Amino acid sequence: HLDTAFKRLQQYGITINIQKCQIGTTSLDFLGHTIDANGIQPQKHKVAAILEYPEPTNIKQLRAFNGLVSFYRRFIPSCASIVKPLTDQLRENKKVVTMDSESKKAFVAIKEAIANVTMLAHYNTEAPVSIAVDASDSAIGAVLQQWTGQAWQPLAFFSRRLNDTATTLQLQTKT
Repeated sequence: HLDTAFKRLQQYGITINIQKCQIGTTSLDFLGHTIDANGIQPQKHKVAAILEYPEPTNIKQLRAFNGLVSFYRRFIPSCASIVKPLTDQLRENKKVVTMDSESKKAFVAIKEAIANVTMLAHYNTEAPVSIAVDASDSAIGAVLQQWTGQAWQPLAFFSRRLNDTATTLQLQTKT
């Protein structure tokens, strides 16, 4: 396999730095993720940094926390719905963060979700694939998954908050 990989690299003019290579390892840390034979998940020290993040007291801190969470959102089902009370504050162009009970619940809930992230499986070209979708009044979500013969394995989670127009349209179609 290595010979094939090296030929492919040479074919496309890609050079590698031997000092940065890891050969024969069972897991690899790459761009904030740990990749092994079972799948991909956030690096433990990155998750720990999010779990230790203090409750935001200003917009800059809230934006920083939101950025940390967003980096791993593909591991978190319904991420947009969970963080909605926090992102609402960013949309209102406030100067001060108001951590009311709903925002505090969201802050704790997203930390819990990150602490319990699901490992994402490696894509298997032979496995049947499915997209399961769901929507609420304020967000939409989906999971891309594959059937392994025993269970559905998630490949990625997607979620997005509905903008004001979509929310209004959603409510109008319900009535």
